Amino acid sequence: MRNSSRPTQSFVFRALLSIGVVVLGTAGLKIFYLSLVIRDDAALSVSRASLYIGMLMIDVLALGGIGGFLWKYYESSVRRPLSDITDRIQHMQIASEQISQTERETECYDVNALCSAAADMLRRLTMLKYQLFDAKQKIVDASSSAFSTSKAQSELVTLQEFSSQEMGNAVRELVTTVQHIEQNVNAVVKVANRTLQTTAQGQQAVMDVVKSMTDIQHSAQVSANTIMALNKQSTHITDVIRTIDQIIEDTKLIAFNATIEAARAKEEGKGFGVVALEIKRLAEEVFESTEDIKSVIQDIQGMSRALVLATENETKTVLRGMELAQQAGVALQQIYDMVQLTTESAQRIATATQQQQGASEQALHSVAQANQSMMKFSQQSKQLAVTTAELSIQAEGLGQIISAFGVASNQEEGAQQDDRRASDS
Repeated sequence: MRNSSRPTQSFVFRALLSIGVVVLGTAGLKIFYLSLVIRDDAALSVSRASLYIGMLMIDVLALGGIGGFLWKYYESSVRRPLSDITDRIQHMQIASEQISQTERETECYDVNALCSAAADMLRRLTMLKYQLFDAKQKIVDASSSAFSTSKAQSELVTLQEFSSQEMGNAVRELVTTVQHIEQNVNAVVKVANRTLQTTAQGQQAVMDVVKSMTDIQHSAQVSANTIMALNKQSTHITDVIRTIDQIIEDTKLIAFNATIEAARAKEEGKGFGVVALEIKRLAEEVFESTEDIKSVIQDIQGMSRALVLATENETKTVLRGMELAQQAGVALQQIYDMVQLTTESAQRIATATQQQQGASEQALHSVAQANQSMMKFSQQSKQLAVTTAELSIQAEGLGQIISAFGVASNQEEGAQQDDRRASDS
């Protein structure tokens, strides 16, 4: 921003300096005049009126010099800039550079501010003038284009009305088709739900079978363990029988020795011989009983081994059945997952079909509204054509108003500025 106090300070300083010079010059003239009067002895007899007249003439000359200086300063700093600004504002010419030059040349603060405001106003007015001119041209072009467009739109609306009718018929057929699809999809969903329930029941049955076979396997394992323990106990019984057989053999040997000793003792050993005979007979009976026990134990061991083999086969069969049941459970689980996925897909299809039906009905309603909108749009297009024609007429009137302000081209404007510089110089 320009410092507005500098022109005022310069003006005051030059004015005071000029007045001081004039005052000093006047005082010097007065002193010179008095020295001439006092030096001449004859002047002593001059009347006091002549002296006053001379001093008055000097003051008049001084005032004339001050007045001439002030008039010259007023002419260069105030009147001529104001006249130039007034002329340029009246003719609305682009002279902001020349006004800026006048602003730099003048030293009066008020004139300086006026020049700055006038230059800014001229710049804004010039810009507004050209903007209005461009706007007028754009309005004329836009109105012509809008008229052509509205005419073409009226023709297109007629075609679109026919197309919208065909679209409405197609949408109605689509709604009917979607309704049939929805019915079929609902039937599929019901079947899928029943299949899902049946698969779940089958899966539960397989799980129950697996559980039962697990219990059977556990029971078979317990039975096998019991039979193995029984076989082990029968082996211990065999060992005991062997020990008994050994005792029987020893008993027989003792009885035989006792019989021999009784025979040696003759009459005294008869009672001892009878006892030895009974002991031998008892040992033989025990031996026969142990033979029967051994036969029974062998039968038990054979049956135990057969039971163990049968239990092992049964356990293997149960394990195989468990594996098959587990595989069946996995297969049923996969079937269940696939059926569930199918059911969910069918439900999603049903939902999408319902949504599509709603969208189709909405589209049908939208087509009907579009037909009404097209009819209104056709009427509005015709009204737009009339309005654009009126707008074109108004734009031409605006162009005539703008031309009154003298919108010139850049070359004409430069020539006018050169003419002004020549006239100012």
